[in-house]
Amino acid sequence: MSRVGQTRQGPIGYKTPWRDIGIVIALLLIAYGLRIFLLDGHDIWGDEAWSYTVSGWPLSQVIASDAETNPPLYHILLFAMRHAIGVTPFALRYLSVICGVFVTAILWRTARDVGGRWVGIWALAVAVVSPMLIFYSQEARMYGPALVGASGSLFFFTVLFAQTQRGEKPLVTHWLLYGLFSLIGVLSHYHAFAMLLAQAFFVTGWALAAGKGVWQRLRPWVLAWCGMALLFLPWLWIHSRFLGGKVSARFAEWTLNRLAEIGERTVAAFAVGTTVDSAESRYAWLIVLIAVLGALYLWRDRRWVALLLVVVLGVGLSFGWLINPFMPFFYERYLLVIIPAFVLLVGAGVAGFGRKRPVFSLIPFAVILIASGISLQNYFFDPQYAKGGYGDLMAQIESQKQPGDLILLNNPLQESLYSYYGPDDVAAAIIPRDQLINSADAGAYFAEATDGFRRVWLVEHGNSAEYDPERKAAAWLAANGSFAAFQSFPGSQLSLYVLDAPQTPATTLDMALGDGVRLTGFSLESDQVQAGQPLLLTLFWEGIRPIERDYTVFVHLTDENGQPVAQTDGQPGGGTRPTSGWQPGEAVRDSYAVPLAADMPPGVYTLQVGMYLWPELTRLTSADGSDAVVLGTVTIGGMDAQ
Repeated sequence: MSRVGQTRQGPIGYKTPWRDIGIVIALLLIAYGLRIFLLDGHDIWGDEAWSYTVSGWPLSQVIASDAETNPPLYHILLFAMRHAIGVTPFALRYLSVICGVFVTAILWRTARDVGGRWVGIWALAVAVVSPMLIFYSQEARMYGPALVGASGSLFFFTVLFAQTQRGEKPLVTHWLLYGLFSLIGVLSHYHAFAMLLAQAFFVTGWALAAGKGVWQRLRPWVLAWCGMALLFLPWLWIHSRFLGGKVSARFAEWTLNRLAEIGERTVAAFAVGTTVDSAESRYAWLIVLIAVLGALYLWRDRRWVALLLVVVLGVGLSFGWLINPFMPFFYERYLLVIIPAFVLLVGAGVAGFGRKRPVFSLIPFAVILIASGISLQNYFFDPQYAKGGYGDLMAQIESQKQPGDLILLNNPLQESLYSYYGPDDVAAAIIPRDQLINSADAGAYFAEATDGFRRVWLVEHGNSAEYDPERKAAAWLAANGSFAAFQSFPGSQLSLYVLDAPQTPATTLDMALGDGVRLTGFSLESDQVQAGQPLLLTLFWEGIRPIERDYTVFVHLTDENGQPVAQTDGQPGGGTRPTSGWQPGEAVRDSYAVPLAADMPPGVYTLQVGMYLWPELTRLTSADGSDAVVLGTVTIGGMDAQ
């Protein structure tokens, strides 16, 4: 019987046929194709932009203790890649593609050696189409190298353990490679320690179960782990102060319900990814069932293999639960380092279906293909699951920018994204966090920052409750300018304001809408506007009585047939003065900049305004039953009013 890990020989005496080598090569090519497909189809998102920023620093700064939450290996590798092939989204993510394909190859070799021919082939097939493995082979983050390290560590662990089980003396080369891959994992992502911890539990349990000679059995493993620790400790010492500043302490997270939630979310993600709806997620539990059958299949002849993979999953999930209170949040991707065990179990389950007739394995694999196909279809083509939309947001500004524009970035954490996507010829300013959180008079800052600019693009990125809970930026711009446009993007919102709006109405009115709102007047900058220029209108409202719901204001220019040809809809004050917050007698100033298309036909149009409920689209009516207030006419293209 040959040794585990010999080039084409497994522990069960199976020699890889040449036809299997052809199958493996074909599947690896498919893996590469799926991982490179639409590699630049998603915009770079926040964490990827940070990778871009860090990898652009000098190497001495890349490995500085305050550069990144995780160890520096990935950014060192990305530093080399960006200098070799550039910084396009494709180039930044290509390192992860290489890692992803390498991981599939390692998983095949591990499965083949511990389970035999068909377990190896089916585990490789499962890895090739795994949504989670594809997702994070297309992301410019450290999950690729972390998976390479974790899967390589698992492979050489099985090699060493099998040799020990057979009474053979493990090769020094295998010990060195085990240590190398383990260090690659933990120097890429701290959660890779979950794989090493699981191995330690397994070996300790094995040694204790064996009875006599416990230390003799444990000694080589302990020496290997101590050697790795000595190599890792210098980095941990460098990084300890930074980690101490990041640690939270949410010990209420240590509950069995939270453990169950982390386990359920993680295993479901391993099975079908994170881009399926609740109805489609039912496939996850079918795949989990296949993994359970895989554990039972392996238990028949290779009990230590089945037990090892179950221990890796169990210890890994427990590890994620134990450190969760010290993390600001939990994402399933943190535990990607243990997905190799899940893939191997699923591969064994598929192979087990074909134990008597290999063709039967196509049944469970068809379920896996359907689930993966749905998840990948959503990932590649459904905007709902886009990683980010910052590039599209900046492209919108680029297409509409004008001299005198200013871009205000409302969250300092988007600085890396802006440095990647932002236009070079538009002035920009990042609003300091203390102006939005602590400043009692943020208005002075905004007045100074916007001085000399006609239009302001406000980019709100991430959760505004964390950096601008009172929406001070939007409120100041709405109070001092006209709301011109709003568009939502994945993870971000873009608003446009035209400054210098009037503070008092040029025309007074007394028009009640419903029984809670009164329009008291308006100011129109000009009733003659050139096509392509905005129509600037300021409305003056007054609350009559408390209103329970938030109404949307519409401003329409209609043609002679009453059809809208230009419009702006939005909640009052650019969303900062919702009607549910109005008090009786309170005056609300509400400005709009209605965009006019450059090819808008010259003519005289009717200007009308009103309010409606979203999504019902029911309008408030005036005393005469009208659902819109006509403010007059506007001439487009410089024609004289008729």
